[in-house]
Amino acid sequence: MSERDSNETAVRRLRERLGSGNMLPVRRALHALNPAEIASLLASLPPTERNLVWEMVSPEDDGEVLLHLPESIRTGLIRQMDTAELIKAAEELEIDDLADLLEGLPETVTREVLRALDADDRARLEQVLAYEPDIPLSREHEGAAHAVVCGVKAVESVFAAILVARDTRRRVAP
Repeated sequence: MSERDSNETAVRRLRERLGSGNMLPVRRALHALNPAEIASLLASLPPTERNLVWEMVSPEDDGEVLLHLPESIRTGLIRQMDTAELIKAAEELEIDDLADLLEGLPETVTREVLRALDADDRARLEQVLAYEPDIPLSREHEGAAHAVVCGVKAVESVFAAILVARDTRRRVAP
């Protein structure tokens, strides 16, 4: 049995246990799953069951689980969490993951999370948040960028030729 089949089996069993109404086995099974599997389970559940299972997720896993959820589900769960829960979830994340999560948090919670970070982590987070990924260029812009690169290369070639000529004159001069 592959790992994927094993994960799907665990999620299926968890859903069956949830249907039985006995929450202790659900809680135990849930704690055996990794955050991505928990997110997959939550995404597959109707909202009422999702909310019930979400309450059973370990607070240490909340942040990672939120990151693995589709945005619409993540937003709904975030709305149900109080500020302390959101801060705890955020504190458990790596800085780059925290940056992703902060984008969906209310402004007041974001400020609280930033206050809770030490100075080094805050500075690293601000760097990550300020980073703008490369934006794909349109064909028109690709052409302009290519022209600029070619122009820079041409200028570099001219400067290289001038430097070679200057060095040659210095060596030849008496």
